[in-house]
Amino acid sequence: MKLRSRLLFGYWYLVGLLVVAAATATFGFLHLSAGIDVVLEENFKSIRAGMRMVEALERQDSATLAALAEEEPSGRDLADLDAEFLSAFEVAEGNVTERDEIPVLEAIDKGFAGYRASRDALLATPASRNPLEYRQRVFPRFIALKRELLELVEINQRAMVAADRGAREAALRSAGWLGVLVGIALLSLVGLSRSLQRHFLSRLSRLERAMAAIAEGEESRRVREEGSDELSLIARQFNRLLDRRQELSAASDGRVARERRVVLGLLEALGEGAALYALSGALMASASESPRFESEVADWIASEGRKLVERWGSTASGAPPTGRVDLSSGGYAAVRLLAGGRRRAGVGWLVTPQPAGER
Repeated sequence: MKLRSRLLFGYWYLVGLLVVAAATATFGFLHLSAGIDVVLEENFKSIRAGMRMVEALERQDSATLAALAEEEPSGRDLADLDAEFLSAFEVAEGNVTERDEIPVLEAIDKGFAGYRASRDALLATPASRNPLEYRQRVFPRFIALKRELLELVEINQRAMVAADRGAREAALRSAGWLGVLVGIALLSLVGLSRSLQRHFLSRLSRLERAMAAIAEGEESRRVREEGSDELSLIARQFNRLLDRRQELSAASDGRVARERRVVLGLLEALGEGAALYALSGALMASASESPRFESEVADWIASEGRKLVERWGSTASGAPPTGRVDLSSGGYAAVRLLAGGRRRAGVGWLVTPQPAGER
């Protein structure tokens, strides 16, 4: 498999795991949020209706007790309170979310009818308006009805608690699956990292070490070729480049050696002590192994010779400059600038010693 294919496979594999993990977490969150919203809204609606019925019932009982205290009861107030109670009852009856609510609502309906009948009967006869009649005929029905109302509220409260517990369990399950996916992603990442280290980074390190060794002079060093991916192709091409470079270097060294022999032959033909100097004054070739006047000629080239080269180069006309260096050992050395190329640029100095007395 090509290195590019491996990297793309690993990349898309990790991307796929992350997408699955994100989708799982998002779906779980949305599902959980929607379920909690519905449960809370419906059960809270029933709880609110139950509390409204409790409040209306208590206000009715307060109005009944006020009538027993020799206050004229207001039938309109009781009718309004009855209407408020029945309105809340209709809301609770139309919002049944738990099976336990059905018998409780039936008991509330019957209980309220009995409570209202006993209350109206008590208030209809002035002679029966006394605390004893209230405690015997109305109060027990009031307590029973209020108990049923509180039971309705408690049923919805338990439903909300159960929904909260279910939501937590669902969140834990979703977190568990998400943790499994993340664990798989981490293990896959470790595996991909090790594979990348073994098949890519380590081979790059070997290639880097081989190139550094070649740069330091190990011309025979080669990169190990393995596999058939892009790095193997680079290694083969690099080794072929090194082989070709070595062939060219050997051919160049041979050509330089031949040219050097030609230069030395020409210098020997010019006479003992003839030498070739660079423009900087460094000795390039000499007919003798150790010229006696090397330092004197080098000093002259670095000072007078450089001025002659600059003056001749600025005019770009005339023959290359020549000069002479008086030697402390007697005689002098004739110096001539060698020029070549299309622009006739100076390439070096030809120095030939002359015996004393010659011009």
